Amino acid sequence: MDRIASELADRAQRGRLEELQRLLDERSAEVAWVNERLIEALYRSDAAEAAAAERERIDRASGLPNRQHLLERIEREVRRHAVDGEPAAVIVVGIGAAAHVRDALGLAASDALARAVGDRLRRTVRGSDAIARIGDDEFALVMPLHRSGDAAAVARKLLDALDAPLPLDGCEVRLAPSIGVAVLPDDAAGADALLAHACAAKDYARERRTGSYQFFRPEIGARAARRM
Repeated sequence: MDRIASELADRAQRGRLEELQRLLDERSAEVAWVNERLIEALYRSDAAEAAAAERERIDRASGLPNRQHLLERIEREVRRHAVDGEPAAVIVVGIGAAAHVRDALGLAASDALARAVGDRLRRTVRGSDAIARIGDDEFALVMPLHRSGDAAAVARKLLDALDAPLPLDGCEVRLAPSIGVAVLPDDAAGADALLAHACAAKDYARERRTGSYQFFRPEIGARAARRM
């Protein structure tokens, strides 16, 4: 009888242990499922935050990077120059027709013009060169150079690309481009200064004659400072 009682007790104990193990397995599966969902949610949250941050760096109308993104790229060129000593150019392109298109044809036409200008700029320069829209009528490019003088050839190519009339809402729009160029390290050693100098050179070129380009010179910077 003692042996039978002992066997029955052992069976009961095993049953309780098996039931406990089953409950533990179920709870482990539930915890694993919850953990997977939490990880997926974190990934989605991180992806959403990254996408939102990237949208803040993109110009909505043209789909090009914006001023913030451009300044980051110029800073990268500044750091690269400190290592290899190779020059770089910051080129600002002003589109004289942009304000007229916006006022006469509306915002949709203005956005279409921005996209078309971006497309022409992309087709003209290398894929590794950075292009951004930094204002309603301003675009900018950043590119490494072999020699500082190479920027003049690039400016001429950009003017040629923007010279052809742009079909827009049944009209042919003359873009009236003006280009300003600032060179690292000749004109400045920092991102903000390089961009400001290229903008000042662009304004100088526009006042002289549309369809022209101008390299930054110290007197252009002094002139721009007096106007501020």
